[in-house]
Amino acid sequence: MPNILVIENNSDVATSISAILELDNYSVLHANDGVEGVNIALKEKPDLIVCNVRTPLLDGYGVLNILQKYDNTLGRPFIFLSNSADPKAIRRGMNLGADDFLISPFSSVELLHAIEVRLNKIQRLRSKHHLNSSDKLMPTGNKTVAEKLEKLRSGRDAIKFKRRQLIFSVGNHPVYLYYIEKGWVKTCLFNEEGKEIITRIYGAGEFLGYEAALNGTTYSEQAESLCTAELVPIPFSEFNLLVYSDIEVLKLIVRWLTSYLSNNQKHLLKIAYNSLRKRVADALLYLHRKNHGLHYMEVPGINRDVLASLAGVAKESLIRTLSDFRNEGLINIQDGRINLPDIRRLEEMVN
Repeated sequence: MPNILVIENNSDVATSISAILELDNYSVLHANDGVEGVNIALKEKPDLIVCNVRTPLLDGYGVLNILQKYDNTLGRPFIFLSNSADPKAIRRGMNLGADDFLISPFSSVELLHAIEVRLNKIQRLRSKHHLNSSDKLMPTGNKTVAEKLEKLRSGRDAIKFKRRQLIFSVGNHPVYLYYIEKGWVKTCLFNEEGKEIITRIYGAGEFLGYEAALNGTTYSEQAESLCTAELVPIPFSEFNLLVYSDIEVLKLIVRWLTSYLSNNQKHLLKIAYNSLRKRVADALLYLHRKNHGLHYMEVPGINRDVLASLAGVAKESLIRTLSDFRNEGLINIQDGRINLPDIRRLEEMVN
């Protein structure tokens, strides 16, 4: 009997969905908010997850983002429920790895069909993987992609970087791929006047520098630790051997690279053409997502200078805009920490 986790804070909706699923012979788990949903998913390992985009404490995007970082929940079928058919919201969910997006009101038939399709697909993939595991041409056997990457980094000593310590520079020839065990790292570019623009922020559980490995070129960005960080160096020779001997690993890395390039392009276009308010709002939302969707930001090393660089604005302009946002109730600032009480209004401003 397949086990379905339903993350929904509306009790009427949750009861209705649970009744439909149980009638179709599914076992149902229920969580009232995103944090509870993550805890249940990690403990119970459901076969499929149905999650409302707007869950309390941790929204659906944050739930999916966290679960993709754990081996026992990575790749679990994930279906979003939403009251909005906004294409950008749907695209955001799909980019994070969602399998489907049901827009309310939806029928019981639509829900059951979506679940059946996803469960059948994952079953076919597992069966195919089981058959291929005996193939002598597959050097990594029947291990999952996550397990293969875990093996690649395991058993290696991490290098400790102090706050604002350089990891690599533009033009350096890559020797290592880095896995971030602890801390946060920024990558950035500089214009002709030496002004810094942050292109991306990486956190624990992410790989750094794989685009240079795949392209066979020098680093195109500078990487620097935002706070005390621990990075595991992985020789490119071993990384390339795994990537080019295993098609599933190669597919995953190509998806990472495609997403990385697409997001960087969008980020730079926003810096070039968006208004000051939109750029600051977009930077706040970006950090909100990096912080697993929590409505406050606890990314060590993020100060006004870093936030200004991420938004592509002058520090003085950033401070004025943050003051305006606070007066409008879009943010709260307490003890230097920025809280985001109204994510939806910030998203509406950016969109």
